[in-house]
Amino acid sequence: MAFRVAVQRSEYGGVTAVVPGLPGCISQGRTLEEALANIAEAVTLYLEPIDQVDGTPHAGVAGSTAPIEDLLRSLERDGWVPVRQRGIHVRLHNRIGNTVLVMTVPAVEGILDSTVFHIMSRATVDVDRTRRSAWGPQGRDKLHTLWKGHRMRAVGNHLYFRPEQETFHEFLIWMLWRMLNPKWLREVMEQQGPRQHQLARWFLAYQPWQRSGQRPENEVEGGWRMPPSGDVQSLIALAYDIYHLLHSGNFWGKVFRRLRDFEQFQGARYEIAIAAIFSRLGYKLAYHKGGTDERHPEFIAAHPKTNNEIAVEAKSRHRPGVLHVPGERRLPQLTVHEVISLFEEAIGQCPEHLPAVVFVDLNIPATPATGLAPQWFDELGRAMLERFGDPTPQKPDPFNVLFMTNFPYHWAETHMAPPTQRGYVVSLHPRRQFPTHLIREIDEAVANYGFVPDERF
Repeated sequence: MAFRVAVQRSEYGGVTAVVPGLPGCISQGRTLEEALANIAEAVTLYLEPIDQVDGTPHAGVAGSTAPIEDLLRSLERDGWVPVRQRGIHVRLHNRIGNTVLVMTVPAVEGILDSTVFHIMSRATVDVDRTRRSAWGPQGRDKLHTLWKGHRMRAVGNHLYFRPEQETFHEFLIWMLWRMLNPKWLREVMEQQGPRQHQLARWFLAYQPWQRSGQRPENEVEGGWRMPPSGDVQSLIALAYDIYHLLHSGNFWGKVFRRLRDFEQFQGARYEIAIAAIFSRLGYKLAYHKGGTDERHPEFIAAHPKTNNEIAVEAKSRHRPGVLHVPGERRLPQLTVHEVISLFEEAIGQCPEHLPAVVFVDLNIPATPATGLAPQWFDELGRAMLERFGDPTPQKPDPFNVLFMTNFPYHWAETHMAPPTQRGYVVSLHPRRQFPTHLIREIDEAVANYGFVPDERF
């Protein structure tokens, strides 16, 4: 049996070889000839029946002292179990439901960065796809490993070599800084007054917050842990959203570039937040590319297991004195009419042939006086009934669910970040049907918005 072999030269020297027809069959060599000879051995091990190699990990793998042991430990944490070793190669299995994924990796001292890239791609992309098929949306796992004194992190199709002791939060901040263009950030951080970009304010708040928290009572093993300020929570939430969009393949550079535009920042930030919520649930997002006068939402989201598609539109309420809006900051009075106005504008962008989910960001401080109280929802319900009438199967609503969110971190600035607030209104007779259990799933994801895992690695 013949297989096509793809090779990739490492920038550090050496050649990685993979077999596209056998996902996870990976090897390497110092030269092209050696890589091809080694991949032949890897193919032999890969093709052995599962029953023949499944079971107790091979003693030669478990007792290995080779530098690859750090990578193998990282893979084991994600369910990859070494089951046998042949020559220089180790075979690993990952059981997901009724499916067994197979991977063969070279257990050699000088493992190449290009080889690690293919291993980590198999361990993230393929595992994620299989999990979604077996269990529904779970979100992609973080995968990282130590390599030559660095922590190698996989984000989508990119690998980053970072300091070994860098935390996940620190990595997110660094990645966002790098993506936004450090030169541009330094320039806007030097500006003063009301035209200073919000991103500059958040980045300027980050290091003072770090220094202020390095006190004995906040010390944990290997570092410090302290609650974020509003500015820091705003920054880390944005960085985590970008990370997930990149990692899931749902990143759209056009919206990201709008973050740097002073006037478009608020709208772009909210669109990214909503896109990241769906991305963490495993949805595949399709963005409108322009070039037509037809109405269109922010994106169309396809559920990974049911393939249900929904049109998603997001609107954020502007308030004087916050998020680049001119005027004096003051405590706003939340009214149902401003929500209905934004809702009408949003629903006008949703195509009639798809279920419609609308998000409205209230943009208010998180205080009891402005909380989303039950009586406020009662008032909203009466106002919507007055505006749109009582829906019936003959005269259905043009929407499925209206989510109201409040991510009030930026109002707190240097004070402790407040929690997320949210609520939603579901149509009893929508124009297009959408499973109610998926609406509950989205609501849970909205409720968890702002939580960024704080595990060290």
